[in-house]
Amino acid sequence: MAAADPKKAKTKAVDKDEDADNAEQSADEGKKKKKKLFIMIGVAVLLMSISIGGTLLAVKLLSSDSGKDVAEETADEEDEEGEEGEEGEEDAEEVGIEAAPAIYYTMTPNFTVNFSVDGRQRYLQAEITLMYRNPEVDSLLLLHMPAIRNQLVMLLSTKSFDELQNPDSREKLKVESLQAIQSILDKENAALKQKNKTDDEEEEEDEDEEDADQTEKENPLVIEQVLFTRFVMQ
Repeated sequence: MAAADPKKAKTKAVDKDEDADNAEQSADEGKKKKKKLFIMIGVAVLLMSISIGGTLLAVKLLSSDSGKDVAEETADEEDEEGEEGEEGEEDAEEVGIEAAPAIYYTMTPNFTVNFSVDGRQRYLQAEITLMYRNPEVDSLLLLHMPAIRNQLVMLLSTKSFDELQNPDSREKLKVESLQAIQSILDKENAALKQKNKTDDEEEEEDEDEEDADQTEKENPLVIEQVLFTRFVMQ
């Protein structure tokens, strides 16, 4: 039986040692790679956590500031509305708008005006209602109704049939009618006051005039609106 070659045995032993060393190195490198990977993952998670936390904090701060600004703006608007409401109430008290509800007076009979258009007879029939707030205007209207109706008929007669078919012209007619009626009431009311004043009752009359002036200031003797509750043209 042949004896083993010592050189070959030694070579095999060296190869085994090298393989063992290579295996250990590979294992160490694998561990280092895993360790680096875990570190990188940990750093990435940490950075993501910091980023998310910073974003949430920024959103919270912005939301807080925005809510504060909105609350302040709302409070300012409420204060402004409150001030405007108070000013409106003061103005209303000065002119006496809230002193009495609206009163509507329909003038009867209706107004009828004839027109000649291209040789044909046309006519207008209008129902006029007056709006005011002072009940004392009732007696003035009844007393001076003949003069008021006459003035309105004369005013309507100055208009043409085609003109009154225009909505803007009808609005203008309402304004002119209001001015005509108010002018008569102011003139006749002043004349009536002058007639009722006497020398013997001058002092008492002055006191009564002060009371009347105060009443008129609270509820002025004015017609606020002229309304065409019926306006038929044929």
